[in-house]
Amino acid sequence: ANDPVASLAYWRQQLDGMPQALDLPRLPGSRPDARQQRQPLVIPEALADQLRALAAVEQTTLFAVLTAALRLLISRLASQPDFGIGTAVTGRDDPDALRTPGCFVNNIVLRNPVPPDGSFLDLLRGERDGLLAGLARAQLPFQEVVAALNPERQPGVHPLFQLLFLFEPAHAEPPCAAGVEFRLETFSDIRRESFWDLELSLTDHGAGRAITGYFGYAEALFAADFAAALPARFVALASRLVTRAEAPLGSHSLLLPGEFDELKALGTGEARDWPPPHSLHGLVLAQCQATPDRVALVDGERRWTYACLLYTSDAADDSVLV
Repeated sequence: ANDPVASLAYWRQQLDGMPQALDLPRLPGSRPDARQQRQPLVIPEALADQLRALAAVEQTTLFAVLTAALRLLISRLASQPDFGIGTAVTGRDDPDALRTPGCFVNNIVLRNPVPPDGSFLDLLRGERDGLLAGLARAQLPFQEVVAALNPERQPGVHPLFQLLFLFEPAHAEPPCAAGVEFRLETFSDIRRESFWDLELSLTDHGAGRAITGYFGYAEALFAADFAAALPARFVALASRLVTRAEAPLGSHSLLLPGEFDELKALGTGEARDWPPPHSLHGLVLAQCQATPDRVALVDGERRWTYACLLYTSDAADDSVLV
């Protein structure tokens, strides 16, 4: 697995055909921007212990469980079953690197298409297998993977993944060096620059304690209310998944408490009579008759009036009938 040629062959096969962009709902006319906002996230103690127990039963890690839950959440929000999740791994497996100062971090891409008819256990087992295979080949620098795959590049869009998941596992004892004890603390109420559209960062504080972290998002790309709801949706979905892990994935709702009632209320009230026409086609036809010379469509330098639109659509209908 440490053979660079074999590792590159694995990444070529693993990422072949993977969609290069994550199609989440974005602000109209938004452009990539490096500024990131953070929304704090807390997984309560009881739910955190349930997630740890599920990981133990499935002989995997809490990281794999949380990755699978994150993948399902984003898949449903984006209506996209296949995409990459990036994560950072340490590059200090070599004993010589343990005493060498510097940043030994590499990114790998986790790909695990959401099974359309599967359960959360199916998704989790795929996550576990993909994670093990990826970690075994994590020493190949990410930039070499990008260069070899040569994905289509877009300004301001990170290649291969735009969603980053960082996870800090629980430590039996606080890290200590030369008698100095270190403590990891995450700040969720800051703004900073980021390469990624979305970032989930979580810290496990150990059995019987909560899991804390934040969702970071590019504020120029996503509506504030969409981003603000991400932590609550993630926690709510994780709760449903861990209690019904064998249920079909499609049976798990993303709605928060009260949202179903809000949607239901939209379908109630007194019926109203609307003047004709009662269809979109009828409305367009009425506009064609009322203002035939007004511009209806613009495509670059090309412009169609309503009269031209009507003539073109009628001609298209005739060609289909013929």
